[in-house]
Amino acid sequence: MQLGLILWLLVGLASSLQFIPASSPFIHYVGRWTSTPNQLRRDGTFPGVYLDLNITNTTTLLLALSNLPASHLASSSTSAQPSHTATHRLAHLTFTKSSRLAIPAAPVSLLARVDDEEYVLLPNASGLVSVRADLEREAWHGVRVIAPMVGEMGVEGGMVGFEGVWVDEGGKLLRVAGVGGVGAGEGGGESAEVDEGDAGAGLDGQASSAMVTKPRKKLIEIITDFPGGESRTPGSANGLLAGVMGWEYLLGEVFGVDHVSIAVDGMCLTQDCIGGVGSPAGIGDVVFRSGPVGSRHFQHTWMFQEYVPDVILLNLGTTDNASFTTHVAAYNTTAWALTTAFEDTYVSLIKALRALAYPVHPAALQPSSQAYLDNADAPPVIPIFVMRPFMGAMEHATVGVVRRVREDGDVGAFWLDTSGWLEAPSSVHAPLDEGTEGVVGARRAPDSNGNGNGDFWWDEGTAAATDTGADVGGKGRWRLTPRGNQKAAMYLHGHLCGYLAEEGSRCPFLRREVYGGKVFDPLETRLERAVQRGREKWLRERVWGV
Repeated sequence: MQLGLILWLLVGLASSLQFIPASSPFIHYVGRWTSTPNQLRRDGTFPGVYLDLNITNTTTLLLALSNLPASHLASSSTSAQPSHTATHRLAHLTFTKSSRLAIPAAPVSLLARVDDEEYVLLPNASGLVSVRADLEREAWHGVRVIAPMVGEMGVEGGMVGFEGVWVDEGGKLLRVAGVGGVGAGEGGGESAEVDEGDAGAGLDGQASSAMVTKPRKKLIEIITDFPGGESRTPGSANGLLAGVMGWEYLLGEVFGVDHVSIAVDGMCLTQDCIGGVGSPAGIGDVVFRSGPVGSRHFQHTWMFQEYVPDVILLNLGTTDNASFTTHVAAYNTTAWALTTAFEDTYVSLIKALRALAYPVHPAALQPSSQAYLDNADAPPVIPIFVMRPFMGAMEHATVGVVRRVREDGDVGAFWLDTSGWLEAPSSVHAPLDEGTEGVVGARRAPDSNGNGNGDFWWDEGTAAATDTGADVGGKGRWRLTPRGNQKAAMYLHGHLCGYLAEEGSRCPFLRREVYGGKVFDPLETRLERAVQRGREKWLRERVWGV
């Protein structure tokens, strides 16, 4: 089928299609995408990376991927391979044919959505992949392509190598709303241009005034070891759709903002974690890398130049707790020492995010925020929310983390109490079978499709799915059902609404003091200063008569 499609394109439609490369400024990448030095390809390695584009004047949309078919992988694995030293030295030359074959990318399963239609499943995609061949030519179409990589565990998992798209000759691209601005997209040079008067820009990089005044699209970055997108059987249709049913994805979609997920299922925050995915590395190491542990991009540092989030959400501790409780004898230390190490690592991660990754709020990077009247007019720091893990693991440690960073002067760190959000199992290692009481309410545990009652289901296939030691609990692990993912996203929506919604006046009223402090508000700060000066003046007049 793949070969037939290629021949059909080469023979019948070569003269009627045009290629738009991955370097086009009108393709909006969300997540950690790494460009090759010659800008001919974008590699996405973390689960959940996606891209958005708007197209018109075409009936055909094809994706060009560098991923190789399984048959090519089998043949290349038997051929002579360069030495490990040579491969390492040429790792930065990923655009060369030799390096691509030395570390080939396997087929990757994708999801594609056109406008508001249902997602189209593209399993085991490689080479040229057809998304649609019956688009309405005169209409603008919003397209999203997602790489869920469900079941890849974020370690030595999949990678999508995106080279560009094929559209009909004369096809046009529109800049994604809220992305880019004046001067964005220079150097495009492709023939697909937007007519003068269209509310957008062509590939020549000229933006219209309508797009210049469009508010910047907000972004949330989520770092977690408990992704909701892992709640299905890998490789199945449900497995692919799980990539858009996890609480991280739902949270971003309910606000209509971009959402980046650094999610490594089963990976500890602490280093040298027994039984954790990717050990001895911890998830804090992955945050500062361009790809997960085991991928060729892990050796490259992420430079934090592609995006700056408006909110950072941390949900860590589930895997660490499972490792500490299961392998307590192997650690040969006290539970207090393990908890303290977790807390110290968590504090270090937050401080590193502040100092190295995102030292300023994204509002300070906008043209309208380049100058301030005084320090009180400066934008607030990026709010960082530390979640109590859904099942309550390491609760006191997460509270201690926020207390410590706030005592050190970080007024933008908050603790989110998730207790009561979900019906948590009473035992993290005992599934609820018939006649067994392992879940609150003595109900039968739901299966991976959400059948049954409760917000969690027991995944017995965790140990069988990987040999990386992800089964820190020894028998599997609990995962969120569709209902659990939806409830988690709904509760998080209420707490983050004031920071991500376009109209904060429509958000539910939740006092920010409940998070352990207040976010820096310039207007409120100036009011407090004025009140304090008034009090000081009144005291001087009363005491000294000045």
